[in-house]
Amino acid sequence: MRKKVVVGFGAAAREVAVGIWASLVEMDKSFAGTPSHSGVGWIDLHHDVLYDRSRLGYAIAFLGTINLKCPVATIRIVKKLDQDLKRFLPRAYGEVRKAPDFRPFEPERYPKSFWWYRLR
Repeated sequence: MRKKVVVGFGAAAREVAVGIWASLVEMDKSFAGTPSHSGVGWIDLHHDVLYDRSRLGYAIAFLGTINLKCPVATIRIVKKLDQDLKRFLPRAYGEVRKAPDFRPFEPERYPKSFWWYRLR
């Protein structure tokens, strides 16, 4: 049986991805010491980036479970986002480890496909 493509999911996924990219830009300014930006903490990274990427991951996995698939354009957006995260997260993890609110991630709590919790 051929999987049906989900209509409408792409717009929601793009919105989440754009929000993550905006957070990456703001965090990068903070890491660079831009005076108008205060330090980035663990909560910022987790809430503004990792949590939203997890929402995308769960939604995509759920679609597969109910025998639906993402539009190709959405998959391209998520792949581009993942490339950017793979470049950004090692530096971000290094920075947030210095923060007073840092708590180590517990990768065992997440599906193995959630690689963003396994980077160090």
